[in-house]
Amino acid sequence: MLFGEAIGIAIQSLRANKLRSLLTVLGILIGVSSVIAVVAITEGLDRYMSDKVLELGTRAFHSSSGPTSSPPTRSGWRCRSASA
Repeated sequence: MLFGEAIGIAIQSLRANKLRSLLTVLGILIGVSSVIAVVAITEGLDRYMSDKVLELGTRAFHSSSGPTSSPPTRSGWRCRSASA
């Protein structure tokens, strides 16, 4: 089968199944748009949170692992203010 013949068969199939072709294109557009939106939202939130943490400065948080004196946390991690 030649390339031109394959293109002709593909176009004929698209014309014969217009609704299926339209729904396929619509599904692809919705899927790609969803992925782009999720990536944009996560990147925006990442930048926003990074900026907020940088605004606090380098001595705003102290974290340590291991048992805590009070109150206990589920993960064993705690954060406390540098002024405390």
